Amino acid sequence: MQESQRGRIPDPPTPQDLVKQDIGVRSSSLLPQSPTSIIALTNNKTEIQCAVREQHMDRLGIYWYRHHRGDFQFILYLSILDKSTYGSSISKESFTASRDSFRRMGVLKLNALQPADSGNYYCAVVVHTLDIVFGTGTELVVVDSFPTTAILTTSTPVCGCKEHEETSKGSTKKKGARAGVACSSVIYAPLATGLVMLVISLVVMINHLQHFHRRYRRHFRKQLVK
Repeated sequence: MQESQRGRIPDPPTPQDLVKQDIGVRSSSLLPQSPTSIIALTNNKTEIQCAVREQHMDRLGIYWYRHHRGDFQFILYLSILDKSTYGSSISKESFTASRDSFRRMGVLKLNALQPADSGNYYCAVVVHTLDIVFGTGTELVVVDSFPTTAILTTSTPVCGCKEHEETSKGSTKKKGARAGVACSSVIYAPLATGLVMLVISLVVMINHLQHFHRRYRRHFRKQLVK
């Protein structure tokens, strides 16, 4: 299954080969993929990286597969000459592959994503022992929109005041801009009333004390006269 000197592209591993490798259970840490999971919007693009460890990147071709609902689909094969061969019914515009020899990494780019592109993606290489080694896998979920969380807000002032409209001479004037003044009136009116009552009580008490003081002085003078 290795490439010959004439550049013949090896046949991709068959589904039977993939089943024997037991993807998801025996995927090798020699091919760590990142990210491990992706949630992407429809018509957007994303990419999956496959790092190659303990192998010479320049001597390996990289396979890419999608595993979805029990089916394995061959996407493409990137040869050591950086030429891509696509599987049947795979669009060249939707999938492109490249390699970064410096970082020893293969990259699968997915364009114009559709919900049908959802699934688990695996890179794979054939090592010198002719064994198939699969990556750790990347789960892709394509959605039309991201879930949102409602944020509870209130437009009602704490004091319970509400904006109101006043109609005068055929014209409507909105007093929303003066809501703060109205609220202040509602809040401070009881305080002002309480303050007035306190002042009245103090006045009454002072008058009472003055009356008591006058009576005490008259009584004291009578005692002195006697």
